Amino acid sequence: MKNIIFILCVLVSSSLLAQEDCSEVLNTHIKLVDQSESLIQKMVSHKSEEITQFEISSLQKMLTARYAHLKKTMQAYSAENGCQPALLGEAVAIYDFTQLGSKALNDPKMRRIVNTIVKYPKYELTGLVKMYSHYTSHDFITAFLDKLSADKVSLPDNLSLSADIKDGKFVRSSDVALKSVSSVVSGAARVWGFLSDKLKWRDGRLNKNEQAINLLKQNLKPLDLVFETRTFVLSNLTIPGHWGHVAVWLGTKEELEQTGVWDKEFFKPFREAVEAGKNIVEIRKPGMQFVSLEDFTNLDEIAITRINGITDNIESVMEGLSEQLDAKYDFTFNALTPDKLTCAEMIAYSYGDIHWPGMKTILNVSLRPDDMGILTLYKDTPAEFVLYLKGNKDGSFDEKTIDDWRELFKDDLKKKELIYGLD
Repeated sequence: MKNIIFILCVLVSSSLLAQEDCSEVLNTHIKLVDQSESLIQKMVSHKSEEITQFEISSLQKMLTARYAHLKKTMQAYSAENGCQPALLGEAVAIYDFTQLGSKALNDPKMRRIVNTIVKYPKYELTGLVKMYSHYTSHDFITAFLDKLSADKVSLPDNLSLSADIKDGKFVRSSDVALKSVSSVVSGAARVWGFLSDKLKWRDGRLNKNEQAINLLKQNLKPLDLVFETRTFVLSNLTIPGHWGHVAVWLGTKEELEQTGVWDKEFFKPFREAVEAGKNIVEIRKPGMQFVSLEDFTNLDEIAITRINGITDNIESVMEGLSEQLDAKYDFTFNALTPDKLTCAEMIAYSYGDIHWPGMKTILNVSLRPDDMGILTLYKDTPAEFVLYLKGNKDGSFDEKTIDDWRELFKDDLKKKELIYGLD
């Protein structure tokens, strides 16, 4: 369907809702559509690897608000609630969905992101596909135009909108094919992941090293990123790059009380974990979990990086992490799907507007622990190197320098072209 013109206008409402209330409901929804469509247009203009997890998270929140309010608007413009003309409720729905269809659903990468968002029940958007199909169908729009003509509703041309939908489909055949391939890859990766995690042939070289643990505690601050390498675990050898895993140091009880986040309701699961001595939150194959620094340091190498100023937004970050406590592990390693997460993705979806340097793969965009570590080595970066310890066979360890840290990423630094320049 091409060049279907829909004109939206508020006339005099009935007694059940005041005129200003009807106008406010409608205008609020138009603003929600405009805001989310503006973000969608920005994301459409990006290459896949340029889309940030912050943008995806923001889009999810905007779409959740947008379609909750669409239902409110349509209810207001119904015979029962009296906003007039009642046809305006249907017109707003058509306007909304044609906007979504003309931008987000015509772009393959955006369509797949939106499809992921609407399938996750937590976001309360699971009915969106059915609504979209209904309000963009040829039969519905034809019937709507007939009613508009029969009711002789005349609307001004300066409030017209031209919308173009290719085929009115929320999901395309190419998406189904890609999902099938991803499902096969995910299934194989899930089986291999669980098996390879259990294949260990020794303890880590920093295991139970009190001197190393004390040094780490002296340097750690809330929301620091903690990296690990375990060369004695088979799964570590299958992950590209030097670091096999990254987690978040929550902080101590005293530090968290000072930030004001300790008594927040959403912080309750973290509060219980910290009081039990489990100050690290991470996601591994079984899902998200809390662990103590003592248990975490059963590894060969460990490093700390910090996002400058992150504690200024600690409430937002902690709330973001709390929203992911039921997240499943992302065995497809697709950084553009917020419903399933890897260790690096857990951080990217919680830490706000940061461009993490992801890597384009055949099927998707991945985000490795190395990509989070390398962020410290670019100009104007929000990240900084803090500490890097490497265990030795004799039970001792070496404290490495920033030059040693840079050496880990020398190959990536040569080939990556990011929004940050080399320092």
